[in-house]
Amino acid sequence: MTPFIRKNNECGLDNNISAGREPCQLGWYSWACKNYCQNKTVLDVGAGMCDGIKLMRTLGSKSVYGQDIDNRLCKLDDNLLIKSIFEIDEGSYDVVTCFDVIEHVIEDLDFFNYLKRIAKEILIITTPNFTRSKALNHYHCREYTLPQFTNIFLPDELWTASPDGSIHNTLLLKKTTEGYIDMTRSNTIYIPLLNENLNFTHSTVDGHEWPHICGLFYNKVNYH
Repeated sequence: MTPFIRKNNECGLDNNISAGREPCQLGWYSWACKNYCQNKTVLDVGAGMCDGIKLMRTLGSKSVYGQDIDNRLCKLDDNLLIKSIFEIDEGSYDVVTCFDVIEHVIEDLDFFNYLKRIAKEILIITTPNFTRSKALNHYHCREYTLPQFTNIFLPDELWTASPDGSIHNTLLLKKTTEGYIDMTRSNTIYIPLLNENLNFTHSTVDGHEWPHICGLFYNKVNYH
């Protein structure tokens, strides 16, 4: 478990089932589905109000299931699994997506490691960039900077974009045997651990870091 800022507010409290579950990542759902989920079986972890899984079904996925732990959500979609991720069989879905969920999870490393086991081919995780958002959302127990996310989870690819993932999707870092190549600055290689003060404002349109982080994690055995 990495350090957290607070014991966060639980989503869906105060009889407002959608609290903290607003569909703010539909651009990421669309981007991920078009690029990585075509004719694949998909599990969306933390599916919430199910807007994302319904969208992915229209964009070429073979089948799309959602996962959440709140029983009140069960009637939102026939393919929504109300169970812990630790009850889901390893390697049971080609692609696992987890859009803006990990910042809600206290035991983030256990959560992340099991997500990787469920994914047969690719795990896709998005989360806010702390450098921009400063963890002001009290439904979040923590947020990560770009170097922190890279150092902790070691993604095969690190993408960035606008908050909902709809524009400026940018491949920022790619892992190689030498380290991380900065794909927006030629011939620059970072050796993990990345410096905590490292910023990536050179790659953006407004001189500030991208608001959102997307990590791709490949199962090298199964992904082609």
